Parts: sequence; structure tokens; C-alpha cells
Amino acid sequence: REIKEAYEAVNKPGLTKDQSIDALIHFKNIVHKQNCEFTYELEDLIGQEIDLRRRGIRHSELEGLRIRINGIFMEHMHNPQFNPEAPKYMLVYNYKQMLGNIRMCYYCRKFKPMRFFVDEGESPNRKCFECKY
Repeated sequence: REIKEAYEAVNKPGLTKDQSIDALIHFKNIVHKQNCEFTYELEDLIGQEIDLRRRGIRHSELEGLRIRINGIFMEHMHNPQFNPEAPKYMLVYNYKQMLGNIRMCYYCRKFKPMRFFVDEGESPNRKCFECKY
């Protein structure tokens, strides 16, 4: 919960440069407490952003770095080792039930429900409606 609140504080719109740097430092300290290999990259990226913000680079110019930080953080939050409630929110598919209703289009290479295909028997060269016309 603490890490989520720190993450939200970092992404809060309308922060001044100093507030943003303080939020990033707080976020980095919380991530550092977990001390595992997975968080080292996140810690390094947050450190880079702190350094660049101190040098006067605007928030809008750090969009790529922010996207990487967000991606790694989301991976971290979906890992049951760090977030015990993560499995509760993950989608679980019943593949045996889905297998009979899904086919792959030979042309666009996408898996789609049977209703997207013209009934041509069990042809392996099956085309979906979008590719057919």
C-alpha cells in the first residue's frame, strides 16, 4: 500500500520541480527497502529521472523514461511475490472451453471466435470476414 501511494504521488499532475523530486526520492527509498534484483532496475531509472529533473529537464521531455518506470512498476505489482493480492485481479482463462470456439485466420494470423469466419468446413486455410472481403 505504501509503495502504491508513493507511485501515485510521483504521477500526480501539477507538481512543481521540487515537489516532483521529493516524491521521486520518497518513491526510490520505498523501492530500495524491498532490496531484490527486480527492483534494482526500477531504482536506477528513478535515480536517472531525479538526476535529470535536478538538471532542469522538463517533465514532458522525460516521457520515455517515465513509460519505462511505469512498465517496470506494473510488472512488479503483478508479481505475486511482492503483491499477495495480485492473483485475485489476474484473468484466468479456461483454455479447454475456449479451444473449440476459436480459430486462427490464415491471412491476418489473428485468433478470433468462430462467428468471425465463413463456414468452409475444417479447411486449414480459413479466412475471417475481415480478410475475406
